[in-house]
Amino acid sequence: YQKFFEYAKKVFHKGYTELADRPFLKFSDMMAVSPSLIKLRADRSVYKTISKYVKDDHLRQALSFHSLLVGGNPFQTSSIYTLIHYLEREWGVFFPEGGTHALVRTLVKLFEELGGEIRLSTPVKSVDVIKNGKGNIHRIIDGNDHQQDFDMVISNADVHHTYKKLYASSKVAQKRAKKLEKMDWSMSLFVLYFGTDIEYNDVAHHTILFGPRYKGLLDDIFKGSKLPDDFSLYLHVPTVTDKSLAPEGCSAAYVLAPVPHLGRADVD
Repeated sequence: YQKFFEYAKKVFHKGYTELADRPFLKFSDMMAVSPSLIKLRADRSVYKTISKYVKDDHLRQALSFHSLLVGGNPFQTSSIYTLIHYLEREWGVFFPEGGTHALVRTLVKLFEELGGEIRLSTPVKSVDVIKNGKGNIHRIIDGNDHQQDFDMVISNADVHHTYKKLYASSKVAQKRAKKLEKMDWSMSLFVLYFGTDIEYNDVAHHTILFGPRYKGLLDDIFKGSKLPDDFSLYLHVPTVTDKSLAPEGCSAAYVLAPVPHLGRADVD
């Protein structure tokens, strides 16, 4: 294990410390750093790399699932993602007091202090690109057919939805949407949020529950066309750390299961 940890440390310093802020928009960008990645055997998968250092199947599962956090199959995703293991061991995993919503509220406060305006319950119907002498104007039309012009649009919606639906009038966007439709799509998640009228103190904040299969289940999730009969679960119980997230004597939690993406399987 210690040898694997040292390997993950090297990957972290190369893949995160040195390269995290570098854009890879062109093939030449990747070629410039390929010697370093080849030296670290980034061509190997996460699971194959870990299997080189660890022989126990259960430990291999525990050390390789991290790429699922970014929608990657451990049996196919580059070993560059083993850097997550070093990051968690070196600095730990943090949780904002008051929950994720507290973090959102703080970002909203900062955005407004900087002069930003946030409009809630304002769905975007479409975005039209209008050319003028200075460049492009992005004209946003909301659900009430009100329109406003902007120099730039940042969309946190699904990238295919953004190009296909929001920029429906743009030929460039439609071309990009068609290109995306030919790509392999990542997995999806089924998430259930719930609260209990009992306080559970005998569970951890984070718990991974592996099912009876590992590679077979991941093959079904990433390559299959239907929901598997078995599953693995991630259980998140934030009230173990922060009692303010539920009434006294109660617990708040969510559980998620990796599933095939909606384009390939009926999750109903």
